[in-house]
Amino acid sequence: MLLTHSFRYNQSIGELAQAVQEGNVDKFEDILQKGGELSQAPEDLATTLQQWMELRYKNEYLRSCQQDFENHQLNDELPQDHAAAQAVIAHLNRSRILCPIKGSVQGVHAINQHIQHSWLRSHEFVAGTPLLIQRNSYKLDLFNGDTGVVVKCAEGLGFLCEMGSKFRIISLANLPKHELCHAMTVHKAQGSEYDNVLLVLPSQDS
Repeated sequence: MLLTHSFRYNQSIGELAQAVQEGNVDKFEDILQKGGELSQAPEDLATTLQQWMELRYKNEYLRSCQQDFENHQLNDELPQDHAAAQAVIAHLNRSRILCPIKGSVQGVHAINQHIQHSWLRSHEFVAGTPLLIQRNSYKLDLFNGDTGVVVKCAEGLGFLCEMGSKFRIISLANLPKHELCHAMTVHKAQGSEYDNVLLVLPSQDS
């Protein structure tokens, strides 16, 4: 039996995936040139990242991370209908930069550092910085692959994340191992869904 219809992605993504599996470069390029929901970004990575951040990191998102949680304490639990928490987490989960690899100029680490320095203009975590949890913490109910964002609260900076039917602000000092999450690996993103994805491929085969 051959299954031919996917309910997880549209036809153009399916055609692009098939071209990759077949190693058909001409077909791959033809699909991208058609435009629509799929398009090929400029070859200059810095320009592409700048355009991406201008579209995705809206001023209201950063303002909310900096101002809308100042009356909350670290370890506060927020209800599911908390408007600011809903908006910030929804914005974070709407788009993601994905990379097949972590190393090299086109890898997760370099892109995360580039965006953190050039867009948020900081070598440290600041309000608006997305984070990826890398180790399970049963005490905090956080698990490898969970994501959230740094927000400014009454006691300083905290990690805002969604936990089932509520939101929670956790002290950065208490977090298990974590890293920047402007970009993440394709592997880590498996099972996730985004409205917009920027896939950065390495310049050399690996």
